[in-house]
Amino acid sequence: MSSSRNVRTYSRRSSLKNPTKRASESDEEVDERPAKRQAVGGPTTPKHSDIATKPGESSRIRLSYDEEDGVKTDVDDEDGDDGMRESTPVPMKNGGRGKLSGQNSVTSSPSKVPQNLSNLFDTVFSSSPNPSVSSSPSRSPGKTSRMLGRSKTDSSIESSPSKASSFGTRSQSFATSTKSARSQPQSQELLAATSTNDHDDTPRRANASGRTYAGQSRSFLVAVPVSSLPNHLGEQVAEFAANDEEFRDSYSDLRKRWGIDNSENDAYNEADPSGSQTPNEDNLNNVLFSITDLRSKGESRRFMDEAGYLFDGFDPSGNLSVWRSAATDLVINLVKPDFFKNAKAADFLGKIWALLRSVGAGDGDKVLDAVLSCFIALLKADSRDVSSLSAKPDFVPACIKLLEACQDDGDQIGSLDIFSNFDLSQMGIKRPEKLMLQRLRTSISQSTFILPHGCEPSIRCLISSTCATVPNKFYRRIGAIVGSLSREISCLSRRTSAFISGLPLLPEHGWNHEGLCLEHASNCLHILDSYLVDLQYGNISDDFDWNPESPDLALSERLVTLITFVNALEMSNSNPPVSHTVAVRCAELAFRILINLTNGNKAWCKLVSRNPSLVPQLVRSIMGFLQASSDAKHGKIHQKDDQAAPFDRLCLALGVLTNVIHEEKTLTRQLRKTKYKPTCKKSACLNGCNCAEANNGLSCLCTVFSSLSDIEDGYTVSEIQYVKGHMALLLGLLCNSASDCLDILSYLRGSTNQSKLAHLVETIEDFSTAYKSFSQHVAGDSIERGSADSGQEATPESKPEIVTNSPIAAQVSQMTANVLEALHSFERELFE
Repeated sequence: MSSSRNVRTYSRRSSLKNPTKRASESDEEVDERPAKRQAVGGPTTPKHSDIATKPGESSRIRLSYDEEDGVKTDVDDEDGDDGMRESTPVPMKNGGRGKLSGQNSVTSSPSKVPQNLSNLFDTVFSSSPNPSVSSSPSRSPGKTSRMLGRSKTDSSIESSPSKASSFGTRSQSFATSTKSARSQPQSQELLAATSTNDHDDTPRRANASGRTYAGQSRSFLVAVPVSSLPNHLGEQVAEFAANDEEFRDSYSDLRKRWGIDNSENDAYNEADPSGSQTPNEDNLNNVLFSITDLRSKGESRRFMDEAGYLFDGFDPSGNLSVWRSAATDLVINLVKPDFFKNAKAADFLGKIWALLRSVGAGDGDKVLDAVLSCFIALLKADSRDVSSLSAKPDFVPACIKLLEACQDDGDQIGSLDIFSNFDLSQMGIKRPEKLMLQRLRTSISQSTFILPHGCEPSIRCLISSTCATVPNKFYRRIGAIVGSLSREISCLSRRTSAFISGLPLLPEHGWNHEGLCLEHASNCLHILDSYLVDLQYGNISDDFDWNPESPDLALSERLVTLITFVNALEMSNSNPPVSHTVAVRCAELAFRILINLTNGNKAWCKLVSRNPSLVPQLVRSIMGFLQASSDAKHGKIHQKDDQAAPFDRLCLALGVLTNVIHEEKTLTRQLRKTKYKPTCKKSACLNGCNCAEANNGLSCLCTVFSSLSDIEDGYTVSEIQYVKGHMALLLGLLCNSASDCLDILSYLRGSTNQSKLAHLVETIEDFSTAYKSFSQHVAGDSIERGSADSGQEATPESKPEIVTNSPIAAQVSQMTANVLEALHSFERELFE
């Protein structure tokens, strides 16, 4: 059965109150129930659908005109999603004063008598005066003002008179909520609930962008006028509204106010021009003034997160592969200077050592041992870190165990490029282990923080480089250091023999299978030299695992071979694949060790003198000083270090030769047999020149003694006088008989032998006086330092006693006295 009752449709035009006829067939839309909206006046407030317009007035259609493009817009206030809709723009003619067409002029009849809502807000507006009516509508602000109005930053829009119309009907509320600012007549009729908004024919700007349908505020609360408030509150609100712009700082002002872009120093200077810091109310002196502090704090947190992630890999419940991977990643990160600096600042070095040792590093595993060696090498940058870790009871044993493992099983890092995969597998290095070791080797090779430039990485070099920073910690295991040194330089005898036979000393390719690492040899020599010096002066006891009083044939031979190798390296014309600086340092340390071993020890002197290479290499080192002086005189040597090295080797060679000749008088015959030519560069003449113009060893020593007076540039007078006196003492030791004395005098400069001998005696006496004065000066300094430590005053009588009790000073004094006595006897025998 069909019903004749009209059906109400909830379309966007349903508010026209015409249930039987639509405004236009083209405006039909799908029925949509409007969302409920909370009434302003409470539960008794009539709905919008119950409020009708007056007959004869225009329907609820408003016209807006765009000033820029002359477009009139049909806006309809209906209940949709937000209670409003914008219709399609309609072009206007006649300057925007035309009327709507008949199809858009739709009137509606009220369905019931409207209620009078004029007294709805009487309580609010009871005390407010009638707003003044503007005679002409105000001009709409531009695009910029409209945009600022949306964010409530434009005071002109915010204080627009349209706010007064927000208490009218829904059509008036909609007119206020649109972003196009309209100037509406402010009269008492606008406050009535049944009043309608007259159309404003003033051209308005149409918003080109999308509108915000919430208006200037999304709140549905009633805006209470300032006039209705008490006097004191009203004044404050009015002042706040007038000065609202002052409370809306831009981002630039806020950044300047809070000092976001200031540096740390600028912030403190601005806070206190005098630079002093005053604690705040929370007693916090470290206020974050700048982004630098925040960044630093963030970096610290990221480091802690990364370090914690790496430490998680050392969980005791893990397996060996996880431990290896975690240890490798940890050390590779520690190679980076920033990460190592943060780890040191966080006091993680001791924890890392404990973690590595807890998973088996240093106990025989190839990968973990290599990782532990790299970590030990990282500590050498600061001797305090090495000292703190060396205090642990397992530090020194772990280092010695790693050195001994390299001697027995090979160096797993240094062997990667030497041996094949099959040889590595025989050493216990499989493919996974090889990949990890290659990562580790690549990381430490690219960093000069661990190894010097040009040094091939090896476990023994990594360990010894750190041990050399604290040599006294390894005195009790000095035997292992000596064994590692002897094994390291054992290959040099084969290389020097090959050089003498005409082969290259160190070929460019294929020589590294010998396993030579001069850096490791230099580190071991440094530890041994420190041990012998401290033992010589009584600073340590001799109850260690290696006794220097017992001659070591292998060590003596290999020390002499090391000196021979360095001299051969200087004779070689090709560029050697080893560092010349490291090689020279090794030779100097070898000389120092021989001096300490042969000083007053007849057994060592006898053992060393049997080596046929000793005297030729000593003569070559002494004569090398004259060659270096000649090169410096002709401008061939420009660097001071290149000129100082030959002088140091001259002094060291004289010391070794003096100690050996003092105990072994037979060495004079070897000097007479040894031939040397300064300009000869033949490899076959390394251990003795066979050229026709070569001179013997005695002649070479006398030539150096006579030439010292001609050297002026590059050395001080005291240095020349010291060397000249030392050589005069050496020549006096070689005068075992009157015939030997005459033989030596024949090589010296001078008119007669008597004048030559007198000059020699005078030089020795000056040397004795200068050495005694120097010894007293050194003894006085030591007495004063010791007295300052003990709190006692030093006495002059204690200085000679110290000099007499010094073993070296006593030996030199006794030797000088014996030489002078022998020369005086030869003088009486020959010239009286």
